[in-house]
Amino acid sequence: ALKEGAYGYLKKPIDFDQLFKIIQSTTGEGAMVLVADDDENLGENMRQILSDRGYRVCVVNDGSEAVEKAERNQFDIMLLDMKLPPLNGLETYLAIRRFRPDIVAVAITGYRQEMSGLVQRAIEKSVYTCLEKPVDMDRLFTLLDQIEAQRRSGKIRKPE
Repeated sequence: ALKEGAYGYLKKPIDFDQLFKIIQSTTGEGAMVLVADDDENLGENMRQILSDRGYRVCVVNDGSEAVEKAERNQFDIMLLDMKLPPLNGLETYLAIRRFRPDIVAVAITGYRQEMSGLVQRAIEKSVYTCLEKPVDMDRLFTLLDQIEAQRRSGKIRKPE
């Protein structure tokens, strides 16, 4: 269910504070985030951490699945691993931008040297920025806050 886009799950007995957080996160207050990373553990960790912060999160594990989910959902932000199968991060981003030109993508890579050319081309093609793994969560939350503020103002400006 989580892979298909469910926002979360609860264990019994129900923790009503957590239930209300999930309900609040699905009412449109938090941005919709697509996490595309072939590391399933990282994806699930990101889902939990971002959901706890009020974001609505969908996790996919390959580029083709990311494109498919983006066709059916109006994601605001995409956290995109640059080394995805079968489409790499740039190919995935460009495919999604054809029908979601307003999505803001943050590239993520654990292979900065190996992927440097691809990352540079992605940034030239409007990817917002690139974070290295392991992801500094404070930096990620700062970026997400900036993106959200910029989206509300109607003007997305990449970090310097």
